[in-house]
Amino acid sequence: MRIEKIELFNFRQFYGKQEIFFAGHGDNDNQMVTVIYGKNGRGKTGLYRAVMFCLYGDRILDQDYNYERNDRTDDQNIYLVNTFALNEDAESEHKGVEAYVKIQFRHRNKSYEMLRSLYAIQQSNGEILQEERSVKLTFTEPGEGTKVWGALDKEKIELELSSILDNRVKNYFLFDGERIERLTKVTQAQKKDVAEGIKNLLKIDELYKAEKTLQLLNTKLTRELSRVSTGEYKKKLNEKEGLEEAIDSLKEKINIKENEIERAQNQVKLLDQELEKYKESQDLILQRKEKEKQKNRLQEQKDGILQELRRSTAVSSVMLARDVLNELYVDIDEKRSKGEVPSEIKKELIEKLLAEMSCICGRPISLNSEEYEKIQAWNRKTSSQVFEQYVMELYGDITRTIEHVENNSNVLFEHLQRLGNVEEEHDMVAHQLERLQEQLNDIPDSDIAGKNQERIEVLKKIGNLEKDIESLRMELDTSEKNLEEVKRDVEKLSKESDIHNDLQQKLNAVIKSCDSMKKIINGFVKDVRVELEKEANENFKQLLDEDGQKTLKRIVVNDDYTLEVLDWQNRKFLANISAGQRQVVSLSFITALAQVAGGSHVLEIPLFMDTPFGRLSGEHRDNLLKVIPDITPQWVLLVTDEEFGKDEANVLKHSNKWSKLYVLEAVNSGVTQIKEVPVEYFDSIVLV
Repeated sequence: MRIEKIELFNFRQFYGKQEIFFAGHGDNDNQMVTVIYGKNGRGKTGLYRAVMFCLYGDRILDQDYNYERNDRTDDQNIYLVNTFALNEDAESEHKGVEAYVKIQFRHRNKSYEMLRSLYAIQQSNGEILQEERSVKLTFTEPGEGTKVWGALDKEKIELELSSILDNRVKNYFLFDGERIERLTKVTQAQKKDVAEGIKNLLKIDELYKAEKTLQLLNTKLTRELSRVSTGEYKKKLNEKEGLEEAIDSLKEKINIKENEIERAQNQVKLLDQELEKYKESQDLILQRKEKEKQKNRLQEQKDGILQELRRSTAVSSVMLARDVLNELYVDIDEKRSKGEVPSEIKKELIEKLLAEMSCICGRPISLNSEEYEKIQAWNRKTSSQVFEQYVMELYGDITRTIEHVENNSNVLFEHLQRLGNVEEEHDMVAHQLERLQEQLNDIPDSDIAGKNQERIEVLKKIGNLEKDIESLRMELDTSEKNLEEVKRDVEKLSKESDIHNDLQQKLNAVIKSCDSMKKIINGFVKDVRVELEKEANENFKQLLDEDGQKTLKRIVVNDDYTLEVLDWQNRKFLANISAGQRQVVSLSFITALAQVAGGSHVLEIPLFMDTPFGRLSGEHRDNLLKVIPDITPQWVLLVTDEEFGKDEANVLKHSNKWSKLYVLEAVNSGVTQIKEVPVEYFDSIVLV
């Protein structure tokens, strides 16, 4: 897909008719970068909104979601029709105002023109009413002529456009600064972003619906069969239903608590923003932030060591019995050296001699004779053949166990020593953090003291919620294991019973179908995660600066949908990297989302980036400017004067990829004028 032109009429800040012609719309165009340059509030994001409105009818964008307050803006509160034109109309004829967006683009030898229009009117009380008016898609295919679809063909228009860029993944072709910032932090918002991205990339909505339907059918059949069953079978069916309900309840509780954590994390962010206003406390606040980062990093290290220790639980429990095992080993070994185990004479033979009161040579043995007493002594010392076999097997097991314990004890002791060191440092940092909290509380201004106390309470709440979630997850894990066991019991009992055979067969088939569907979906998720990691790491290598490449190895998408970065020793390292490196991680992953959505490392869809440079260092920024033009047919940069200056412009000029520059100038309140400027005149631009 290559966009040739966008035409706007009274849309958002763009009063009257205005146009942008994009670089790279020709198949052989090597210059494919368009820079749209303006101050915040001039309409940069409004241009991308125009694209999404025209193609899909979207009135709100993903970034309209308020992640700090966990709610979405009502689309009725976003006015797409230019407010200056509405005011003009209200003061004159009051007939209402038409607005439209028209896009001309090409895709695989087809030429398209998409138009979508709106009508709005401003009432006497200032309220604005707006509604969509018309939609029209005109396209030409070589040898097929021109087709025009209108309002009655909406479904066909949607299918045609979705075949070019699927509605579910369209948001991955706009990178906005807020999303980049969100993905740099291990929060619930990050997990949601990654999980939602993977789900959208799968494009298996029907499979999710089928899974839900099978689960409902499973519940229905279990209840029906339980009503007509008796005895142990009925008991197991009821147990199965109870476990399934418990699992659903636990998942819902975890989801609720995760949402609470997300709201609490956003609350901390808002409190931090307010506390930043207090200049006299700036140093203390910065120190506290650093200590919190250090504490979180140490907690991550501690959790990692504990996880390693949990994996070694089996070895640890055997180590507790090491002294007993050594004593047993020495005892058996001593008996072996004396020939007692295995014994020189078998117990079975001795018992036979005593029963027959006859020697091996055939001579009779008298009761209480010297020969009789010697044979009795042998009998007391000698073990049975079966017992001796058990003893020798035990001896072998003990030998192997001692070897295993000795081989692993050093590793365990190393983990414990590391844990002790980390806990000691964690406690020290926690104490320093408490001192800082006390200093901030002692500040006379009651507002900052109150907000600081509120912040402490919110952090405590997050900690308690995380503990609750961990407990719920353990309970969920146990319930799921119990359910699998009960399912096996149900299947076994159903085979033993011939009552209500039809219902039993249906239930068994549904249970197997549910399990198969879950495996299929998990398989798809795993494949997408692998593909995302592959693309993200390829981008990461190209975007990361030289110093970063010496330390950082790769990006990992965890099972819980958080992002992690490993160093060259495969240690978790995200907590230790700089803000610029975090932004590179985020950009690498978002670019990977677009690449996987497009089905190729080199995209077929234009890429829009809204304020992408943020905290990027010089080398990271230069790498971004060099790499992105090679993976997309068109790159539209929506930038401010604060992040895109002469240095960035020079790097882009030297790439020979930049050919279009538009400046967004404020004409008056609510009106932005799009002005094309030759790229070579960038240095002389003065924004208004």
